[in-house]
Amino acid sequence: MSIKFRLQMRANLVNINYLSFEECSWVLKTECTACEKEIEYVVIPSVSEIKSNKNLHTIHMYNFEYGYGIDEEIDNKVVNDTYKKIASFYVNGLEVKEIVPKNLWHAIGEETETLFNNIDLMSSKDWADYDEKAQRPVEINDLLFKIIKVPPTPPGMPLHTTFQNKNDNITYKTTII
Repeated sequence: MSIKFRLQMRANLVNINYLSFEECSWVLKTECTACEKEIEYVVIPSVSEIKSNKNLHTIHMYNFEYGYGIDEEIDNKVVNDTYKKIASFYVNGLEVKEIVPKNLWHAIGEETETLFNNIDLMSSKDWADYDEKAQRPVEINDLLFKIIKVPPTPPGMPLHTTFQNKNDNITYKTTII
């Protein structure tokens, strides 16, 4: 049975409106649920790479399947000192111990909306720079990730639901992952 996990992130932002990221890969530190062997790093590719491979990958050595899902309410903008859900995915046969986004981040200056690109938070969880326009230092620190295990979908509940709004003549499709 697949287990769904959500990744939340929190950071202390100094003189920064928000921190954001674009599509990225994820690095997982995991443990096999059958043999309890630690699997150091499993890389889940970015969403576009997964979409081209039908959302499911298998590593036969560990009977490991994983998928990556985007929830409507996921926000790629992290604001100061608030946990935000930034990713959701499911795994089969593994217990997730640690998740690290393998990407470059972007920050927007608080007063001047100066864009700071290509911030590497994987090798160091702290970052500092200087906003020339505002003449103030900017920094990101106290970066924390929280892994939340989501309870399974109750038996009998459909994973895909389609309904039609008669007023709008629009068909909506809801997918629970």
